[in-house]
Amino acid sequence: MGRHGLFVVVLCAAVAKLCASQSGVCYFLASQLSSQAYYTQTSYTYYYSCGLFGWSRCSSTGYSSTLQYRSVTTYAARFACCSGYSQVGATETCVEINECALNGGLGPCEQVCTNTAGSFYCSCQAGYTLSSNGYNCQDTNECSSNGGLGPCQQLCTNTPGSFHCSCLPGYLLRNDSLTCDHDECHYNEGHGPCEQNCTNTDGSYYCNCTPGYVLVTDNHNCLGTPSELVLVAFNSTALRAGWLPPTVDPNDGTLLYYGAVCSSAIPEGSGVQYTLDIEEARGALLTALSPYTHYHCCVWVVTSKASGPSICQSTRTYEDVPYSPPESVTTVARNSTELDVLWSPPLLSNGPITGYNVYVELLDGGTATREEVVDAQVLTLGHLVPHQTVGVRVSANTSVGEGPLSSLVQGTTLVGAPIYPPRDLSVYDDSITPQGTTIAWKIPLHHDSIVVNYYQVDLWEEQFGTPHVTFNLPGNMTSYSFEILQEYCTYQCMVAAGNSMYGLGPSSSINFTTLEAIPSGPPLGLSGELLSSTSYRLFWNPPAPIDRNGVVRSYFISCSPLEGGKASSYSLIESNITLMELHPFYTYQCRVAAVTTGMGPYTAKYEFKMSPAAPSSPAQNISFVPINSTSILVAWGPPSLNAQNGVILFYVVVLSVSESRAVLNYTVVRTSVMVGPLLPYYTYTCSVGVFTAGGGTFADPITIQSSQGVPSGVPRNITANSTSPYDVMLSWQPPLPEERNGVIVDYTILFGQSPDSERRTLSSQDTSVSLHSLASRTTYRYSIAAGTSAGMGPFSDFQQVTTLEEAVNISLSQSTYSTYELAGHVEVCARLLIEVLDKSVHVILSTEPGTATDGVNFISLHNHDFHFRPGMHRDETLCVNMTVLDDGIVEEDEEFYAFLSTDDPSVELKEPFRAAITIINSNHVSVSLKDSIYYTTKATGYTQICALLMEGVLGKIVHINLAINDTGNESLAGVLGVGYSLRSHQLSFQQGQKKNSSTCTNITLSKDGPAIHREEFSVYFQSNDASVLLTQPSVAIVVVTDQDYVVVVFARHEYLTSEGVGHVQVCVMVSAGHVERPTQVYISTEDMSATGGTEYTPLHSYPLLFTQGHQENDSLCITIGIQRNNRTTGTQSFGVLLLDTTGVVERAVIRIEDIDFMEIGFENASYVVSEAAVVPLCVKIYSGQLATELALTLQSYDESANGGVDYFLVNQSVTFNRGHTSGDTECVHLTVRHDSVKALANKTFAIGLSQLSEDVPVHYVHGRVTVIITYEAGLSNEEASMVPVATGVVGALVLATTIAIIVIVVIIKRRKSSKKFLMVSSEAATPTTDTSCVVGTNSGEGDSPLSCEDSVPSSTVQHNDTDALIASTAM
Repeated sequence: MGRHGLFVVVLCAAVAKLCASQSGVCYFLASQLSSQAYYTQTSYTYYYSCGLFGWSRCSSTGYSSTLQYRSVTTYAARFACCSGYSQVGATETCVEINECALNGGLGPCEQVCTNTAGSFYCSCQAGYTLSSNGYNCQDTNECSSNGGLGPCQQLCTNTPGSFHCSCLPGYLLRNDSLTCDHDECHYNEGHGPCEQNCTNTDGSYYCNCTPGYVLVTDNHNCLGTPSELVLVAFNSTALRAGWLPPTVDPNDGTLLYYGAVCSSAIPEGSGVQYTLDIEEARGALLTALSPYTHYHCCVWVVTSKASGPSICQSTRTYEDVPYSPPESVTTVARNSTELDVLWSPPLLSNGPITGYNVYVELLDGGTATREEVVDAQVLTLGHLVPHQTVGVRVSANTSVGEGPLSSLVQGTTLVGAPIYPPRDLSVYDDSITPQGTTIAWKIPLHHDSIVVNYYQVDLWEEQFGTPHVTFNLPGNMTSYSFEILQEYCTYQCMVAAGNSMYGLGPSSSINFTTLEAIPSGPPLGLSGELLSSTSYRLFWNPPAPIDRNGVVRSYFISCSPLEGGKASSYSLIESNITLMELHPFYTYQCRVAAVTTGMGPYTAKYEFKMSPAAPSSPAQNISFVPINSTSILVAWGPPSLNAQNGVILFYVVVLSVSESRAVLNYTVVRTSVMVGPLLPYYTYTCSVGVFTAGGGTFADPITIQSSQGVPSGVPRNITANSTSPYDVMLSWQPPLPEERNGVIVDYTILFGQSPDSERRTLSSQDTSVSLHSLASRTTYRYSIAAGTSAGMGPFSDFQQVTTLEEAVNISLSQSTYSTYELAGHVEVCARLLIEVLDKSVHVILSTEPGTATDGVNFISLHNHDFHFRPGMHRDETLCVNMTVLDDGIVEEDEEFYAFLSTDDPSVELKEPFRAAITIINSNHVSVSLKDSIYYTTKATGYTQICALLMEGVLGKIVHINLAINDTGNESLAGVLGVGYSLRSHQLSFQQGQKKNSSTCTNITLSKDGPAIHREEFSVYFQSNDASVLLTQPSVAIVVVTDQDYVVVVFARHEYLTSEGVGHVQVCVMVSAGHVERPTQVYISTEDMSATGGTEYTPLHSYPLLFTQGHQENDSLCITIGIQRNNRTTGTQSFGVLLLDTTGVVERAVIRIEDIDFMEIGFENASYVVSEAAVVPLCVKIYSGQLATELALTLQSYDESANGGVDYFLVNQSVTFNRGHTSGDTECVHLTVRHDSVKALANKTFAIGLSQLSEDVPVHYVHGRVTVIITYEAGLSNEEASMVPVATGVVGALVLATTIAIIVIVVIIKRRKSSKKFLMVSSEAATPTTDTSCVVGTNSGEGDSPLSCEDSVPSSTVQHNDTDALIASTAM
């Protein structure tokens, strides 16, 4: 093909693609003359051109070769789309126009639009025709022909687009929807001539019945069936049926009988027919059936016209005994002692077979037996003898009973070897050894029928693979001894009897195990691995199984170090051990042996060496000597040889200011180093570490300090607060630590008024001070400087503070007042509540009525002026009497109010500034004697009698008369004034006297001559004033004794004890007189609510002797025992009598509380202490009294502290003695040691109480207390005692320097201790209710232990002679 021909092919291919893809028209012009054959595409579908020239078709797919000749000149080509197509933009692409796309797919058509290529057309639905315009449709009237019937037979109805036919009444439209048929069923509600259902047919009809009915012979009426048929089993051969009869009308014919049939599937199609009388309509017995058979029974009715439909039910007859015996009974001999009996089920079983009975008859005359078999059709008869014949019969059972027996079948066993094994095969228990044993047996049963010629013995074991041994023994042997067996090995031995003709019989079997022995070989594979420098793991395997000779119960390990030291041994069950706490860098040798009944041989020695470790102890004897203010020499010694744990490589000295920041670090190989440069008087922590290849160990850090200097900084955060108009509180913080250059020992304060005023200089060790007695509303200037032992630092900048203006505080003297109408007035006072008044102030007192009537019962006060003048002091009062009127009316108590007010803003009224005043409406004055009995002696010469005002405030003078009634001996009876006389018979209470005030008079006594030990007379009051009410006691007894006579009374008139205490102490005392000669009194008991002799020990005239010299207030005591009765009875009581020679003198009461235990516990609930402190722990009796000694143990319980390491008790117990009672305490001391370990949090432990014996029942209050140790860094006692190790001249110099430093440190620590001592004392002066005891050091600047008892009086805090205090402490 030439070049031009190729162009035509390509162009035609492009045109073909356009036509195929666009369904349009292509215009093509061949531009070359070609006379050659070329390929062109030929389409299977052709699109005709609508063009002007060129080809008439375009190809779309496929290729065909055509030979064409063209003689065409070149023309130009153009592009256009056919009608019905549209051009896509400026491309040469045509797309078809779908004219039907509009109007819902109808386009311009009314009903149906069909699109075509480049065009469309309209059509109509069935029943319509297309109009002449080609777009619209019109209806076709199908009924217009055939006289208006159209295609219909009777009636035609035209509808839009269609029509439908219908029929006249009595006719039905046939299936062709055009013609009509006569409907015979249209009357009688659709039943027509039928009784139930009528079905019309083309040209006819037929009748039928609803289900349950059948059409009778007239083909129009229906006969029903019986209903509700019930079918139940009656017995094994009969069923009972019952039903309800159907309704039969005359049209159905005459009821003749009921028919029934019962059929079963076995045999197929069998059945029993029944004809039942009409009288049996409601039930019938269906008999002649087979047992345990499922029947399907139906019942129907029979009339003269028809046989009705049936109703059916199914059920099964009952079971019965089997009708026939089991089939095919046979016997089969299994061996010489067993027969199998086999059979098949009965042919007629009459129910499920529940089992079989096998009857065995011994034909040789033995007893017949019966065997029951369930769920099987075979039975094995055993325990027979060889060649024995038996007879067998078999029967079957159902749940009803046993069926007939089968015929007798005989069977015979085989002839063979012995059928029984040797009997009683056993091992002699005492014959078992580690390597042997003896077995024995008896000959088999029925040995008389078969001769035993020999015994075969089999022996084998599977533990060690020993070969199986089999041998025969003569028939007359019944025992055998084994020797040379494996130790602790389990063997199985079998013995069988044999006959030389028939062979071996069954065997007897027995297992036995030889005894254990010690292992014959050592453990295997001893090796190990290094775990750490102090631990090594050994592991091994048990001895070889053949060498174990028993159960390896344990292993024994022996290890010893080559460097010397004690060997260690271990016993354990496991086959490995981790050796702990070995010495680093030591070489050890270990051996292992296994143990069964004893220990076997050892393994070869296994040798291993431990790796090096950090030394187990630090550098020894660390000491330091300050060389100057910036350098310190630190020296030490190496650890002991056994603690080095390797070769010491070097030492590391670390100097730091805290645990987290190192300042200097030195690595040296010698045992001393010079550290520096250091800051002056700066505290460093120095630690020395010793290192081997396994690591290093640092010693506990020590604290070193350079020399002191003058502070370079000033106190910080200085504040001043005026706490009152006359007081200022200054507080501050020390200079920055880096600016202190030493220990701050005091502060100097410059304090004064304006610069022109005189300034005061104070010294203080605390960081706060209260300045008193200042002027109010005054400005003061202050500056503070800190000082060390080297001198005072710079002063801070001056600051100012102004004192407060004083407020004048005034209140009423009390919040309530009371008075009587008879008193006539009441005094109300105002009180000054400031230290001193520097100006005049006025407050107003006013009244307001309450329940009292204004102007009737009191004279009101309005704006009464209390004038407080300058110079008055705290608690001075101004008072006014308020007049109260007696209105003469007996009424309830009345009340009015008084209150303060002021307009002065500088006056602040304090509570109470309002008071309630009660007017007691009483028209009498109550008066009584002060005492009911008075004691005196003739030597005294008088006795004083007092009257007491019981209530109210007197508004007038009141007089009462005192009279005497003689009650002495007959010689004095009625002789008034002989032995005694009154100096004044009248007592007077003055106006204004208040409640509880008294007035007294003396009765003069004279010696009347007779020496009578005791005389008595009485005094009593009389008054003619009607307003005076005499109350009890209004009569008193005066007891007059001789000069040498003493008055003895009970020290207390009521005593309280408990059953738990076990006793009570009763005392009598001399209340008057002096004992010149022995005087004896007696104590007796009398029962009240307690049972005499049961709860207490009774007393009968127990003597108490007062000897010469006893005087007033001397006492004698006796203890009365109380017995515990273990009953809860509440409080009981009994009486105690004091007697003399004349009889009962006084009576006291003893009350017994039913308390059977003591309440004991720590005095405080918790303690807070610091390290290096001593704490007093006090145990207190809260209730009860001890009748015997009580010992208590104090036990510490670790919580977060290290138990027993950081604290210990000086005494481990406290003891309370007999008689100790409520409130008594016993104390011990707890010592907390400084352990130099920085704690991240407080540490705690607990201390509890427990009894050494249970003799005394104790209930614990605070029986366990918590002690909290707060960590505070400071110089410990141990650190202060460190002395460097040195020798020779240098050693002496070092030692002297060290001693000097120690003295300085001790003095500094003494200063710190005294500072803290003062601080704690100051705090101790303030009362507190806290039950915790806080002791310890002050902010880490001291280490002297303090207890809660180490407080000093508050005056000590004001002691400013610090140097003297330091000196006294240092001594």
